Amino acid sequence: MPMLDTLTEEQLQAAANAAAQGAHFRQALWPHCNYVGRDVGPERMKTRIHPGDQMLLHSLKHFHEINKPLSQYFNVALQQHHAAQQILRHFFPAPPETLKVLDFACGYGRLLRFLSLSIPPENIWAAEIQEEAVNFVVNEYGVNGLLSETDPAGFNPEQRFDFIWVASLFSHLPEPLFPGLGWQAAQSPEPQRCAVLQRA
Repeated sequence: MPMLDTLTEEQLQAAANAAAQGAHFRQALWPHCNYVGRDVGPERMKTRIHPGDQMLLHSLKHFHEINKPLSQYFNVALQQHHAAQQILRHFFPAPPETLKVLDFACGYGRLLRFLSLSIPPENIWAAEIQEEAVNFVVNEYGVNGLLSETDPAGFNPEQRFDFIWVASLFSHLPEPLFPGLGWQAAQSPEPQRCAVLQRA
């Protein structure tokens, strides 16, 4: 195999993806997967990363190797999952079987790969403006997909959710869109339900 510093970004992505799906990486990752269901084993954990996942591609471009980007990618995913679960369980100490969760601006499912191990995938909705990303998370994690809109007023999932997670979105949007989209997301839950809108 060529030296990593001679690989193209596409080749680096393929190498990182192969490493993420390797037995050693999966064995190292699994003990950090908290909140998983009692009947869920490591075979359910999906570590394949979509070739277009910007979160990994940015790190690969910066470091031009695969170890630091993979570590950063999965570390952030685990941090998000842990934070989401802490907040979720604060409002729902014993989450009901009917709990409906929306991961808004889900990207290519960095959070969903762990969230779908702790919450039944059929109870999770993933909204994203990138159709390719929606298709990926639906096929990979078995969640429900929602294609979002460039105009916040155009996003209408036609149902309410008990818990909405929005991470690393608003700080990347043009300022005029921020109030409208924040209002749209925050208004979706009914009383005693929860929306988490992370800026960073």
